[in-house]
Amino acid sequence: MLTDKPRRRTSSTIPFGWRQSADDPKMIEPVAEELTLLMAALAYLDSGAGQRETARWLSHRSGRRISDRGLAKIWKRMRSVGAAPVSRSVRPIVKASHAINN
Repeated sequence: MLTDKPRRRTSSTIPFGWRQSADDPKMIEPVAEELTLLMAALAYLDSGAGQRETARWLSHRSGRRISDRGLAKIWKRMRSVGAAPVSRSVRPIVKASHAINN
């Protein structure tokens, strides 16, 4: 499943695929639709699509803006060999990616 448990907010920026909890502003909760679209966008990047074009598509489809550099940063963390450790905001996406790919 693409969703994960709500977690504590660790920065002022709410990651793509997450939203602030209505019950507790210190918590964020996953948005399954955005995470699904993000996985599709990463697949587009894997197939050779441009970052800017893919970021515009993702922003249009989700209704939430993401920059081409922000999308590239997520893609690099998830797809690059020997990439930097995965941050907390991306871990549920990585879990979902492994579930879809396996």
